[in-house]
Amino acid sequence: MNGKILPVSARRLLLIIALPFLSFGCEKLSNEKDDLALTCGSDFKLSESGKYIQFRNEDLGLLDANSVASIQSLAVTDGKSVELRVSSRGCVAYAGEEVLARASINGRMLSAVVVKNEENLEKIFAKLTEVKSPEFTFSCPANGLVAGSSVSLPLTVESNHLQNLSYELYARSLKTKDLRKIFTKPFGSLSPTLANIDISDLPAAEYAIEVYQSNMQGDSLNNFEFVHFDQPCNLHKINNLKDIESDFTPQIVKKGEPIQIPSIDNVEYESCVELIKEDSLVNSCQPSSYCKDTGSFTRVKNLVAESPGFFKYFYKAVDQIGRFSNLACATVLVSDTAPKIELRWSDLKLAKQNSLLSDFNPIIHATVKATHSIVKEKDLNLQCRGVFKLATGESISASSVKCISGECKGFDLSQFVPCEGKIDLDFRAAYSRTELTKSIFELEARASDGANHIASETISFWLDRSKIKMKITSETTFKNSTVINRDPVKFFGSKASDFALLLPIIDNEDSKNKSILKIFSNGESSQYLKFSEEFQNLVQVVNDPSGNIYVIWANKKDESTSDTYLNCIATEVKDTQLKKISSVTLDVCGSMSFWSDSKSGLWHQLSFTDDSQDIVKYSNDQINTFSFQEGTIEDDCAISWASIVHDQLYFFCDAVYITPVETINPKRIIDVDLSSQDFKLEDNDGKIWFISREPEKKSGYALNGIFYDLTSEIAGALPGQDNISRINGEVVINGKIWNNQKLAFLDVRPEIRKNNIAENIYFSENSFPISCNSKGATVFSSKGDVFWPLAELLSDRSEWPIACKNLRTQDLKSISVIGKTASLIEFRNESWIRLGETQYPYEGRAPIAYVNQFNNFLTVLHIDGEILQLQNNKWAPLKRTFPQELDSSQFYITYILNNQYLAILQGTTLFLSRDGISWETAVQNLSMFQMVMPNYIQSASDGKIFFIVDLNKIYSWQNGKLNLEYEIDNIAQTSISECRGDVWMITNTRVAQGKKIKISKYNPTLKINQDFEINGSFKDGALAMRMQCLDENRILIKMNEPGSSEVKDYVYSTTDGTGRFLINKQGNTFLTDFYWKDTAKVFVREDKVYDYDFNEIDSSALAGFNSNVTEYFHMAYRDDWDRIWYYSANSIGLIDLDL
Repeated sequence: MNGKILPVSARRLLLIIALPFLSFGCEKLSNEKDDLALTCGSDFKLSESGKYIQFRNEDLGLLDANSVASIQSLAVTDGKSVELRVSSRGCVAYAGEEVLARASINGRMLSAVVVKNEENLEKIFAKLTEVKSPEFTFSCPANGLVAGSSVSLPLTVESNHLQNLSYELYARSLKTKDLRKIFTKPFGSLSPTLANIDISDLPAAEYAIEVYQSNMQGDSLNNFEFVHFDQPCNLHKINNLKDIESDFTPQIVKKGEPIQIPSIDNVEYESCVELIKEDSLVNSCQPSSYCKDTGSFTRVKNLVAESPGFFKYFYKAVDQIGRFSNLACATVLVSDTAPKIELRWSDLKLAKQNSLLSDFNPIIHATVKATHSIVKEKDLNLQCRGVFKLATGESISASSVKCISGECKGFDLSQFVPCEGKIDLDFRAAYSRTELTKSIFELEARASDGANHIASETISFWLDRSKIKMKITSETTFKNSTVINRDPVKFFGSKASDFALLLPIIDNEDSKNKSILKIFSNGESSQYLKFSEEFQNLVQVVNDPSGNIYVIWANKKDESTSDTYLNCIATEVKDTQLKKISSVTLDVCGSMSFWSDSKSGLWHQLSFTDDSQDIVKYSNDQINTFSFQEGTIEDDCAISWASIVHDQLYFFCDAVYITPVETINPKRIIDVDLSSQDFKLEDNDGKIWFISREPEKKSGYALNGIFYDLTSEIAGALPGQDNISRINGEVVINGKIWNNQKLAFLDVRPEIRKNNIAENIYFSENSFPISCNSKGATVFSSKGDVFWPLAELLSDRSEWPIACKNLRTQDLKSISVIGKTASLIEFRNESWIRLGETQYPYEGRAPIAYVNQFNNFLTVLHIDGEILQLQNNKWAPLKRTFPQELDSSQFYITYILNNQYLAILQGTTLFLSRDGISWETAVQNLSMFQMVMPNYIQSASDGKIFFIVDLNKIYSWQNGKLNLEYEIDNIAQTSISECRGDVWMITNTRVAQGKKIKISKYNPTLKINQDFEINGSFKDGALAMRMQCLDENRILIKMNEPGSSEVKDYVYSTTDGTGRFLINKQGNTFLTDFYWKDTAKVFVREDKVYDYDFNEIDSSALAGFNSNVTEYFHMAYRDDWDRIWYYSANSIGLIDLDL
């Protein structure tokens, strides 16, 4: 068809044909409607779905009217129910939902269930059957169920018709009582599964499982009733195991203690343990050996340390339902011993417990170290604390003792503080506390292995301030003299040895009773100073801040006045002698009419009349006079001070004036009221400072005729205005100097201020800065601060207190004091102590061969074999016997090997002893060169001995076993050296055919020889003749190159493989004919001292050390207390280079 419209005749034909068919369809619909009415009754209405359910009896027969009348039916959709209308023939319309029905028939309750979407049928015949009450049984464990994301419930249900039964399971929280549905068995289901019920949304908690059921026997069709059980069923819901983070930081525990791992409740562990090395610690949880096999893991409740050592514990957590966590691990150090502590005083005199502290020492040194067989030193928590113990039994914490170095720097010792290595303790504050005058100071060190094994060591000394030894150089009283004009008194000189006291006195023993000067010089007897017989009357002594001292003399005194002298002449003190400044004499002078301005010299007020004033200046054997006529300055004011700066004359009358030198035309610039006690100083920039002692008066400086007022800055910021001086031409006020750029006073020595010194600091040209307080004086230097307890030392001489300006020190070992009785006192702390007959018994003994330590006692060996030891601060012969095999009539040599062996070599036999009494024969029938035994035999710290045989073999001996270590073509003269417990050897001595110089170091800790090749720029054929260890990583080799007779010193470092020749300033080898001994960063040659890098340092401590034997026998030895013992064949002494 093409979409055309049919003609009318055609349309009529179609209608005629269709009429029979339409009639047939209507008849069919009518028949179906009659059948539905017949089946369900005329009152039944079919729903849109066209489906229906007819309820029948148990035999599927039709129900009678009474039975139909008793039917109740519900349609249930998504938990909501709607009552259905039951037709007269027992039918209900069905739309595909779940339908429940029950009916009371013949006294029995029958029910039926049509399951939702059971079958796609238009009509369903549902049989009503009798359902008995179901039986529910729970078989739960007594402790309940444990589950994770799912649970299988041990619930059984017995019913004759499960399809007509529905029940729901709920979890009720035992804590909150909240109820959550976890399962539903719907009507129509026959065999529901209760395994692996999903409870992933259920929070972890304790629950009780509750059951609710409906079998359509209750008040309504879908009413659910609670099912009661005699024994409830509880459920413990647990979360999934989280990943465990491993801890790679080693934890330290005792044997048998639990290992700390992340806490997880209600789990067990499967674990495995591997022994590891400390240096193989890696941040990985991959087993490397035993624990690779999963069968090596065992189930345990806790991880427990089993035996000492380093371990890695691998473990997995296992929860209550058998789930495993990831593999984690813990690094564990198991310790069963406490640390060992080495604690001692550095001062040998304090080595014995409770030794008396008899020498003045503001800083006392100690060394402390903690070690452990397993735990590293840094993990031992080493701490120190101090306490003073009094005779009364009382203990006082050491809050007055401050640590100034190392880990404890800045802390006092009142509590335990970290400490390690060398610690320096500042006792200055303790010295000033009267309650500690006589006490025992106890230093305690404590360390822990981290597993609660705690070790403690103490050392102590007696503190008795009355026993502190101080040397008084000069002390003078004035029984027969009278001090006149006591202010000023003066120090002068550029060196400590030049310090002296200048004092005007009257000598009462002089029959003429003339005025003279007396000088008390350092270490010298007092002497009178007078200028000449003609000028014997002392008029005035003038000091200036630059250290100049002027003395004015007169021929005679004017008897008509009290302070006028006739025929006056001026002199200056030069090198403790009086020299006149000018040959010009003054007819008249006054006793207080002279002054000095530091730079331009001595001035004098010449005359003062109603018409004019004259002042004079001494210069170049001349006297320059300046006259001021009436009206140019205020009347009735006397000029008391003047100075010339940049051709300008400044002077003070009633105010400060300025005038050109050439034309006297005074101009008043400062209205200040300065007394003779105030300060008038000139600095390098030409500033003239006017500083009043009284803060309310003006202070400042004048420059180019302009006055700059700094009254507030000086008075407010700089207390203690007595403390004014000049340093290098600059005016210093209480340790501060004016900065023109910053317009402020800045510290001259900022590092002093960092010490929080509250007292004033006194500066002077020729002395270290000094700070004074009520207890004494502290001297500051770049080498450290030194405290002098002057109050204690001077109290019995009635000399305290002393002004800081009356103290001088330059070498930190002595301090010079002007006492209140006008005497010069010097206190000295000797750093070089020569042991005289009272300290070391030289008398009747052979010359000293060398000094060493044996069994931790300082030991002196004499060339005849006699041995003395310093024990309990006394020199005593070493108690010893000789080996029975030793023939004392034959030549033998005695030597000490590394503080632990006393060795005797005779012929081809070597005897060894650890106590000097019991001996064993270590070597026999081996040719050792005994004349250089110290260079050919050495012992390591573990007792292993190395020695040279036949000049080409190096043997070792330990525990009775002899072993050949090296066999060499040529052995140098000095080829073995001990240093810090290691032993060094030259193992190839010549550069030839591509071979290099080789050395070897035996490391007693690792028990191995470490070999090194020296890549020096040596000529082919160069020979390493001798070798000496300098420190842990450096050796000194005496090298001889072919074609030269010169022996050069070559220093080689094993740390970076570099080396260099030592050449002195003259281009010569530095250490030719130099006997070296390791002295811990200090080396001594003759009377010279060198530092770690061979730079000469202050050797004044050794000045004057004489010996009657060759220079070869000047040697040095540093003991374990960091003291240097310097000795020759007939002299021995002790040096403390720290001072």
